[in-house]
Amino acid sequence: MLVVDDSEFVRSIVREAVEGAGHEVVEAADGREAVRTALGEEPDVITMDVEMPRMNGLEAVQAIMSSRPTPTLMLSSHTERGASVTLDALSAGAVDFLPKPDGEADRE
Repeated sequence: MLVVDDSEFVRSIVREAVEGAGHEVVEAADGREAVRTALGEEPDVITMDVEMPRMNGLEAVQAIMSSRPTPTLMLSSHTERGASVTLDALSAGAVDFLPKPDGEADRE
């Protein structure tokens, strides 16, 4: 799996969860690095943030899909059902989206 996010903290949380399930992880900190890594490492799945420096996640998904189509899950605080960025990501080739937690815990 390729985990793409400009936040080292988010990458570490996703990496720990995925490695804990017995899968290998490679990381990228921006879209350009994601494209290069996806072409070189040929991951089975990608998680992709939207807002990143140098190349955003939507541009990276488009580049990856045109060169080496790979199932991509958008993982961002900007992706939610019906949001235009979510629809753009799905149109670019992402297979699904998952919003990042906002840090607030439900207390019932």
